This record gives sequence, C-alpha cells and structure tokens, in this order.
Amino acid sequence: MSGVGAVLARTRAQDRAALVGYLPVGFPDVQGSIDAMVAMVEAGVDIVEIGVPYTDPLMDGPVIAHAADVALQNGARLADVFTAVRAVADAGAPVQSPWSEPGALRSPLDGASRRTGNAMPRERHRRWGSRR
Repeated sequence: MSGVGAVLARTRAQDRAALVGYLPVGFPDVQGSIDAMVAMVEAGVDIVEIGVPYTDPLMDGPVIAHAADVALQNGARLADVFTAVRAVADAGAPVQSPWSEPGALRSPLDGASRRTGNAMPRERHRRWGSRR
C-alpha cells in the first residue's frame, strides 16, 4: 500500500485523524500555490488535496469558486497541477486531487505518471479510464 491509503492506515494505527490540507493550484498564482502546498507539508499535514481550477461557480461554494476564478484568470493550467503534484510528493506527502472526470479525460493520462515522476498512482489513471 502506498500514498493516501498508507497514510490513512498509519494514522488509523496511531488512533488519530489524518490532517488533510487543501489548496487550489494557481491561487494566488501558480508558484505561490505550490510554495504554500510545500509549506503545509513542512508544517505537518499528512495529505495535500490539490484543487484543479475549473469554471463551475456553484460546485464548491463562493470561496473556492473565487480562488479558481482568480487562478484561471492568472493562467493556471492542468499542466500546473502536475508540477504541484511533483513538488508535494518531493516534500514528502501523498496527493489527493479532486479533478473532474471530464477534465481528466481531456488530458493524456498515459503521460501523467511521467510528468509527475510517478507521484500519482497508476491505479488512479486506470480508474478514470481513457477514451483514446
């Protein structure tokens, strides 16, 4: 077992909840969001949930919708998520990314592990499938 599953098993064995931090990539800007994610890991979060900016203002509420809107206006792209995943993994925490299936299927998932240096488990890619 690796990644998120291993962290949840470890924290369960320690009789504690896992501390999960969330930040959308690209807010306030791409590098600032990545620096903040790494800082969360260094401060002790167990898992980092990386938000993928998208344009559904009702899905997550006004605060996250605002952050996603700012990120998109500032040019955040799906490729930046892969950069963030690699940075968080290098800092020592597994990543959970709640990106939507339609967004994921528009990206060539076969290369996702290469872009993240295998920081994202391949099982996730198989679960999402591929339409190619």
